[in-house]
Amino acid sequence: MSNAVSDQVAPTSAYPQQYEGPKPIGQQIGVIASCFHLNPDQALEYAEQLPRLPEYAEGWFAVPTVDALATSARKPEVRNSVEKHLLAISLVLGGIAVSQGSFRNRETGMLTPEMLRIYPHTQRALDRIALVQKGDILIVAAQLGIRHRGCSVSRVRERFLAGNEFCLDAVAVGSILLTHPERLTQGGDLEMDCPGDKVRSQDTGILSRAPRFSINAGPIEFGTAHITERGPCSGSVTAFLPIAA
Repeated sequence: MSNAVSDQVAPTSAYPQQYEGPKPIGQQIGVIASCFHLNPDQALEYAEQLPRLPEYAEGWFAVPTVDALATSARKPEVRNSVEKHLLAISLVLGGIAVSQGSFRNRETGMLTPEMLRIYPHTQRALDRIALVQKGDILIVAAQLGIRHRGCSVSRVRERFLAGNEFCLDAVAVGSILLTHPERLTQGGDLEMDCPGDKVRSQDTGILSRAPRFSINAGPIEFGTAHITERGPCSGSVTAFLPIAA
């Protein structure tokens, strides 16, 4: 287990004033469906009878499934789960770049099938949700970093392994940022860690890094940070499995 003192610092950043919480879920579904040419019907149907919002979640967010994104790309040579996940990340980053007009990917050419793995706890949670929600787009209850600001990714992962909370990956976080561009607008806004992905360090070969969306003086950036890094300006984005009433 990580040391609680060394893995958390006093946060210095928060959400920007422009971010007023999740947009109407139907609007989010429409943006995701249009951007990636996905079928929104089953997500819209599920959205009509959403369960009770779990504790600590800010609201409901629409995210595309990796399989749906991979299928929409029409690349039959991409077959295994890791390659599909990488393709999905690439498509989401491309969508952000188009919608924002400017975007910086600090990992261009660096993320390969050998360098990336989805966190197993995250994959199991998404699989459970997909059993209930069919179709190209899932609706997840999430918080966008404020709950875990100042905590390292490693500590966040340890906190909720036994609960209903789970880490979100770069596909989900990037999709939420695509539908909520006001979540990152300028330097000082709380950056968004993606603890649901594990990235291998080029120096050590260990899966010791995680993706992060950030912004400074220029455009939104996509990069990685060490999972033990204490981020006073960042917070891990997580979601919650619904709890039966």
